Amino acid sequence: MVNKLLKKLRDLDPGVLSPIEFCFKKVDSDKRLSGAPALILLALPRSGSTFCYQAICHFFDVNYFSNFFYFGMRYPFLFNWLQKKILKEYSSDFKSEYGFVRGLTGPAEANDIWGDWFDQKLIEDIPSPKVDKVALASSFIDGNYESSQKPFVSGWVGHVLYANEMARLFPNAIFVHLHRDNKSIVSSLLNARKNHLNDINEWFSVRPKECQRTTSLTPEEEVGLQVQSLQSRLGDFASSHASRVVHLRYDELTSNMGSAMLSLERQLLECDFKINRRVDFD
Repeated sequence: MVNKLLKKLRDLDPGVLSPIEFCFKKVDSDKRLSGAPALILLALPRSGSTFCYQAICHFFDVNYFSNFFYFGMRYPFLFNWLQKKILKEYSSDFKSEYGFVRGLTGPAEANDIWGDWFDQKLIEDIPSPKVDKVALASSFIDGNYESSQKPFVSGWVGHVLYANEMARLFPNAIFVHLHRDNKSIVSSLLNARKNHLNDINEWFSVRPKECQRTTSLTPEEEVGLQVQSLQSRLGDFASSHASRVVHLRYDELTSNMGSAMLSLERQLLECDFKINRRVDFD
């Protein structure tokens, strides 16, 4: 509820902070790609993606889109500066509610940022981002890395639809493939429809193109097709970009988080991806 109210407040803003943002803004209008090292999570909805995103942001020294930043997304350079000045570092309680993490420093999936900057949405379509938006995004992410030397991390669940596009936009990115068994994902997706949306017939989260004409299917069949389609894509991407993909298992993450983070750290080192611990693994 709070998240929705903040978004409505943000959307009502006529741009009152634009003159201040202009003072902080540094954009290379010719930028088309981000050269910053990035860690992009690839996971199905209800596979533990938010939990994994929280763990990475908790244990490692990284940049990410926080709830505070998401609220001020119209003024990215200003709110990034404010965030560094006034907010403490993120410390996770590993609780979330259908992708939403509480707190100003909580990692945000940031649907609207990916939609505005890169024209990537939860309902799949061929992205056609504006040149000036890509330049803004790339300049911001690269500038933030140059000043902090921290890799950028994103846990937006929609990345699963645009993995190939993300590999092109972020040539120095490594992708984290989060594995969870299909049966558990299907069950969790159906529960999300019933308990979160209060309507089992209403679509929940990522909708690939294979699932956009499914009026004759039952909810169980829709969810089964959703999971099957997305798992197939993830498998294909992981195979064709094997040198850029590392792997985590949801069951290991929940049973022994320290061991899972150690495995991630080792895999990233094998990929020559530099990432520093912020919190020791217990």
